[in-house]
Amino acid sequence: MRRSLVSAAVSIALLTAPVARADEGSHSIAEALFQAGKSLLADGHVDEACGKLTESQRLGPGGGTLLLLAVCHEKQGRFATAQAEFKSAQSLARRDRRPDREKLAAKHLADLEGKVSTVTVKTREQGTSLVLDGVAISADAAGVPLPVDPGEHRLEVTAPGKKGHTLTFTIGRAAEARVLTVAKLEDAPAEASSTVVDASIGAASTPDEPRSATPRTVGWILAASGGAAMIVGGVFGVRALDQNSDAEALCSDASRCSSREGVRLNDEARTSATVANVAIGVGAALVVGGVVLLLTSSSGSPRGAAVARFGTIAF
Repeated sequence: MRRSLVSAAVSIALLTAPVARADEGSHSIAEALFQAGKSLLADGHVDEACGKLTESQRLGPGGGTLLLLAVCHEKQGRFATAQAEFKSAQSLARRDRRPDREKLAAKHLADLEGKVSTVTVKTREQGTSLVLDGVAISADAAGVPLPVDPGEHRLEVTAPGKKGHTLTFTIGRAAEARVLTVAKLEDAPAEASSTVVDASIGAASTPDEPRSATPRTVGWILAASGGAAMIVGGVFGVRALDQNSDAEALCSDASRCSSREGVRLNDEARTSATVANVAIGVGAALVVGGVVLLLTSSSGSPRGAAVARFGTIAF
């Protein structure tokens, strides 16, 4: 077993070359994590190796790292994850014209045939929404075997006007084909409501509550939110000016700047300026909308007087 792990790690290492990345800091960390993961995998510390390789791939995605990560997940018994990674690595190898990596990925994919477990969801509800392990999947996926890793899983099923249903199930080590049949969902309880009908004009209103209360409340909320948004826009505007000033100190011409720090500051200044413009524009629109609602909403309740005068019909 130890020898097979060493062989796998070494074979991947021979196929892996450093990949150029834009951020030198991230590249250095990703490379260090890759080397640590490779060594841990060769020594048989599979779980630790997979953690290091996962972080390396996050910081500096590369075909070689992905290939070794897939090998690691295969050693963990996470065959569904490994299969998806090998397929991605195979596509990258084909794009990068690396027949050696493509061949290695194909070999592992062949070895995984018959090992990947699946779950098939069957439901009779129309418009069903499915969420498997926190990931939303299309309703079209119902009835299709979906690859899953061994372990505990959670399926959430919802549909319009129905009570949601949650299923928890466990998948065994390998090659398990689980079928989950979702029973017909129960109807969601109707929300009880009390309504008063204004007999004088045929309109409905909530009992004991002035009709103008809601628009006025919304008006205050919009105005306050708009003011907050404009304050945020002002903060980002000042920040954009500071960042632009710092960038100009390092680079007189941002398009030809050779200073990495200058380019970064210039990009951040543009981002801050964009956020400032959007926040101030949205804030102004919210303030105007709030003021309009406040001005057009009366503090009294004329309709309430009409109800008192002509009577009400309660349901």
